[in-house]
Amino acid sequence: MKGHEYARAQVKAHLQARVPGRLSALKAALSVTTPAAPAAYLLADRLPVDPALYPCIIVNSTGAPRMRAQSVHGKGDTVDYIVVYDLRVVVACRTDVAGGDEAASLDRDRLLLAVREALLSPGTLPADIELVTTDMTEDTGAATQDLRGRPLSAGQVTFSAACLETLTPATVPDALEESAIEVTGYPAATVTITPEPEE
Repeated sequence: MKGHEYARAQVKAHLQARVPGRLSALKAALSVTTPAAPAAYLLADRLPVDPALYPCIIVNSTGAPRMRAQSVHGKGDTVDYIVVYDLRVVVACRTDVAGGDEAASLDRDRLLLAVREALLSPGTLPADIELVTTDMTEDTGAATQDLRGRPLSAGQVTFSAACLETLTPATVPDALEESAIEVTGYPAATVTITPEPEE
């Protein structure tokens, strides 16, 4: 089977292919120059510490709540499953501008919108994975600061991905060959089991 890593990696590759173009078009429409194209696309569970990795896009998985076999199967059969993964894409922008909370927040909004548009146009994904965006949601939080005290804003979009995965039967080792086992004992006369009576 393929697992969480496969689903996240396919979404990451799709975003790498689609987000830069979407972001450039948005900035042109708004007549703005920020944010810069993402410096990093990561399969991670937290924001990076290195400021050189911002703006960043992080893909993580929060669970696989549904797995359904595609057919009735017997022992030893190869079985296809549809596995649904709950995914989360986090975007984060920071700025070196003093008092730049608003700048970081606006950059976050623009990058999050580019991610939304990229996810709603999944033309680069392989045939064995499909994004389920009917219940896609977005969250934006209050601005915070990075470890150097510079403004940082993050947001996230959550959705699901349905992946076709195949479970192949496990290879069972051949039965162990029968073998003769010789046991060598001691003659009874040489072994004292009960203590000798005291004189």
